[in-house]
Amino acid sequence: MGKKILILTFLLLPFLSHAEDSVEFCSEEVIPLSPLELVWPGAPAGGSEAKTISETVSLKFIVNELGVTENIEVVGSSSYVYVRGARRTIAKTKFHKPHLKCIKYMDIRYEEART
Repeated sequence: MGKKILILTFLLLPFLSHAEDSVEFCSEEVIPLSPLELVWPGAPAGGSEAKTISETVSLKFIVNELGVTENIEVVGSSSYVYVRGARRTIAKTKFHKPHLKCIKYMDIRYEEART
């Protein structure tokens, strides 16, 4: 009976050690290497009557040691229409390389005045 308990504990040990790993928030130096190139959504069916567009999508993501984004999550949005474009914008953006991967929050703002 004692051997079975030791084996079970030994098998669970690798899984328990990963629970202690944590990711810190990015420092202010972890910024995009170049200005963001916004990916705009397509026009809604039937067009839009709006004279101005002012939409914001708030994202949370990880910047890895290579400056590449991972695990992009939407934490807030003023319009679901812009979510896919904002996620794609961050997915293709390269950041300054942090020493260790870190969590970053960023707002993507879509603004346009139509005449």
